[in-house]
Amino acid sequence: MTHLPAGSPDTAAPLVPTPVTTQILSEASAALPLDDTRDFDDAARGFIATYESFDQFTSAAGAKVWKGDEFGFVHEEETAGTVHPSLLRLARLNNLHGLFEVVEGMYQIRGFDLANMTIVEGETGLIVIDPLTTAEMARAGLDLYREHRGQRPVRAVIYSHSHADHYGGALGVVDPAEVEAGRVRIIAPGGFVEEAVAENVFAGNAMRRRSQYQFGPLLERGALGTVDAGIGMGMGAGLTTLLAPTETIGGARATVMLDGVEIEFVQASNTEAPSEFILWFPGLQVLNLVELATHTMHNLLTPRGAVVRDAVAWWKTLHSALVEYGGRAEVLIGQHHWPTWGTEAVAEYIADQRDMYKFVHDESLRRMNHGQTMQELAEEIAFPPGLASRWHTQGYYGSLNHNSKAIYQHYLGWWDGNPLTYHQHPPAESGARLIRMLGGVDAVLDQLDGFFAEGDYRWVAQMSAAVLFAEPDSVRARELGAAALDQMAIQTANASWRNIFLTGAQELREESARERTDRGIDAPTAEAMTDEQILDYAGICFNGVTGAELTVSLTWAQPDAGTEYLLETRNGVLVYTEGAQESGSATITAGRAALAQLLSRPQTEESLAAAEAVVSGDTAAVLALLAHIDHFPRFFPVTLP
Repeated sequence: MTHLPAGSPDTAAPLVPTPVTTQILSEASAALPLDDTRDFDDAARGFIATYESFDQFTSAAGAKVWKGDEFGFVHEEETAGTVHPSLLRLARLNNLHGLFEVVEGMYQIRGFDLANMTIVEGETGLIVIDPLTTAEMARAGLDLYREHRGQRPVRAVIYSHSHADHYGGALGVVDPAEVEAGRVRIIAPGGFVEEAVAENVFAGNAMRRRSQYQFGPLLERGALGTVDAGIGMGMGAGLTTLLAPTETIGGARATVMLDGVEIEFVQASNTEAPSEFILWFPGLQVLNLVELATHTMHNLLTPRGAVVRDAVAWWKTLHSALVEYGGRAEVLIGQHHWPTWGTEAVAEYIADQRDMYKFVHDESLRRMNHGQTMQELAEEIAFPPGLASRWHTQGYYGSLNHNSKAIYQHYLGWWDGNPLTYHQHPPAESGARLIRMLGGVDAVLDQLDGFFAEGDYRWVAQMSAAVLFAEPDSVRARELGAAALDQMAIQTANASWRNIFLTGAQELREESARERTDRGIDAPTAEAMTDEQILDYAGICFNGVTGAELTVSLTWAQPDAGTEYLLETRNGVLVYTEGAQESGSATITAGRAALAQLLSRPQTEESLAAAEAVVSGDTAAVLALLAHIDHFPRFFPVTLP
């Protein structure tokens, strides 16, 4: 018989709130000004049309790529019992989807993806800002615009920053041949390709797996699953790729005329993204702060993983925007959420957002300088009343808790400074020792039953992890850990935290047997990358353990580009030299896309002969290198060793 923790819900029916959780939600509901509807008025303003269903938008394989209509449940009252009331309010706002007019000549597609797509009408065509994550939904958004505004061609695409939900759908709004012919400009901030590749290729497989936790795409949409993603409804599926920009904008500020529309680009690098700018439209009196000011506290270190963000650069960029545009901007938009109208409201909103990021930075450092550790300061830090009372400073995506930890990491790194914690055992070894010391698995779980009954779900989750890394086959520990994560998910107003907890509970209950490996680099992305980036990625994939003794030298030749690289393996690394005087024992003649495909799957002599890459010379040497190229699992375990 399955042992259930005292006072717990039936783990076969997840997300049944305990009395402790119900009380927490009741108190939160009573404390919130839920009768304030101003955001709902702004989110609905300018609505033109939407699709009744997204069922018709499918991938090349026939799968539905956007399940936005499946979030309609958030408007049902019975949802409230298993969703924090503040998060439920945000989900209802994000669920207002379709084509919206911002001002005459500027429109937004909202609720078709995690991000917004902004469309500006020029003299002869359109300027598209951030073509969403997937080509299918970017195309759907553009089609909806054209249905109601006419068949205008796209003259330019702007990537506001280097996150995939802001560039991945470019093939849905432009034809690469039009770009190649110079009829469509693609503009991005300086360093865009380098940063996009670092996140989405170099660390891509690990980040995609962690994103499954943060955004919850593996969960059911509903009151017992994912309800929102904080900055949008959720993460779509479909064709995501990187179409290279035709020009980048560096420097502090640049004014560009695009199809008769004057746009001022202001650098915001190392804020929300390493490569980012904000945009001012003087003719429209619209300021686009992209992702620096959203209707939530954003992430200084996103749970999916990324380079920690600079809170000082963030608040100072917002302050400069307030000084420069605060008295002129009549409308503020972003590439997530809904606009803010009115000069006074815009200025107040920017000031609050600035103060929020400055507060978390300064207060975290104040506490650090008093000797508080990462965990200690995260437990105690709290907003002053002026910030705590604003809807747009609530932690639906970022949070004071994990953003204060990001500040600590930014300045002091991963160690808390205590020599006793400097060189700890890894989780499996720590778990085994801890469980043995406490009298064994059953003894620990018996005690955790009591903590569960008391409502200390954080401790139950923490200690269940210790048990599972020591005894991963313990059904009782899995069920107890999952039940604790359920309650933590219901209690949180943070969409990312809810998705993380529920996806963890799902993995504990239904350990996935999916073994699908990473698909490697798609052709458009490979063509957008530099030669060195392709070879750097090959070095990342090279297994330096199995290939420690391998010594081969190969030549990679690109006749069309007139480049050659000597590739050598030694000491477990793959190094390369451009234009080396010596040649390898074999030559691989291929473009970047063909080489990337060669690296993306195991090869045999027969498959090598059929590949687009042409191999001459010592084929065995090529196969020897490729035998040590890793192919990463897409669904590696997270809650288990």
